[in-house]
Amino acid sequence: MSIEETKNKGGIYTVEKEFWRSMYKEADRKAEYYKKWSAALLFLLGFATFAIMYLLKFGG
Repeated sequence: MSIEETKNKGGIYTVEKEFWRSMYKEADRKAEYYKKWSAALLFLLGFATFAIMYLLKFGG
């Protein structure tokens, strides 16, 4: 990924549109990755809570 900076009229350096497009795609991929892991961990937390409540109720 190359960051090519161009100087605009105000003298501020900006990056090309392609840079932001690639950053958006990378952020989208990371969001999907973390969404899957958070769903899996939430399921495991629910299962563990159910198991603990069962053991507390029935003394198993």
